[in-house]
Amino acid sequence: MSNASPPPRAVRYWLPLLIWVVLMLYFSSAPQPYPTLGDVDLTPVDVFGHLIGFVVFTLLLLRWWRFRAGELTLTHLLQALAIGLAYALLDELHQIPIPGRSFQWLDLLTDAGGVALGLTLHFALPRLRRA
Repeated sequence: MSNASPPPRAVRYWLPLLIWVVLMLYFSSAPQPYPTLGDVDLTPVDVFGHLIGFVVFTLLLLRWWRFRAGELTLTHLLQALAIGLAYALLDELHQIPIPGRSFQWLDLLTDAGGVALGLTLHFALPRLRRA
């Protein structure tokens, strides 16, 4: 029987965010973002990946802030928006020197949509559960 104590509560809130950021960085650093299927256009798969990635990022960021602050303010939401957009821009910029990758405006817009959708879901999900 192990005497290991559970991780501090804070770790349960920042570790998932950290793991998600590392996973996003790992996938965005790959020279080939997704397998090719001959002439099949995989843009919808790529768009979906960007959207979901930034939805989850935003929800985990807000979850961490709610733990730290107790109650989220408009300032927290604006900061989450700014951080999400800045991370999306940096993600696209860091892909420029990677072989097979480039800065893509569609990816940046999709990431921004993921941030906005994450903010929306943060407020909509609790209301849907009560309905």
